[in-house]
Amino acid sequence: MAGSYLPFAEESGRRSAGLVHHVATMLVGFGLGCAMIYAAGGQPLAVIMPTNNMAAQVIQPAQGQFLEPLAGRPSPVRDQPLAAAHGAMQTAQIQAYSPFNGKKYETLSYLPPLTNEDIAKQITFMIKNHWTPCLEVSDDGDIYLNTAMGPNYYDNRYWSLYKLPMFGCTDPNEVIREIEACKREFPNAKVRVIAFDSKRQVQTAGFIVREV
Repeated sequence: MAGSYLPFAEESGRRSAGLVHHVATMLVGFGLGCAMIYAAGGQPLAVIMPTNNMAAQVIQPAQGQFLEPLAGRPSPVRDQPLAAAHGAMQTAQIQAYSPFNGKKYETLSYLPPLTNEDIAKQITFMIKNHWTPCLEVSDDGDIYLNTAMGPNYYDNRYWSLYKLPMFGCTDPNEVIREIEACKREFPNAKVRVIAFDSKRQVQTAGFIVREV
């Protein structure tokens, strides 16, 4: 019986010896590799001695692919005179603000003077909303703080009413005729048109028609 187990013992011994040999070989190889990396300053051998320039092989086709369409695009340097001319044209169209005579008054005062046709459109909108148009005049459009009348009291917030509100007005030309009459009667006064809503009991619109 003892003789029958002898081949198995020998085979097991040979396998163990082979395993130890492989492990020893791996350890020796690992040690040699570490020694070479340390001698090279800690850099891997693939970085120290590259065999192929993989980056060049990848980038070169990409450069040819993406840089070629750019050749047909406009050059900022070549088109600089055209851009300068366009910028000069836009600058010439800008209106300079006057610090000496640039005061504005309420809605639409930043626009050029309104024509009678423009005024008629505004009044037509008032009439369609069942608002009552009326005119106000003032020789001075500024607002002043008057502490003699009490704290936070301002003069000239409300202008003088020109005639009565035009109750039941259905024709914008009637308002325009009143505006012209007001201008003739007060040639140096500022004139504005306002509108009131009789249901809500509030002023709903207002714009100046002459700034003088």
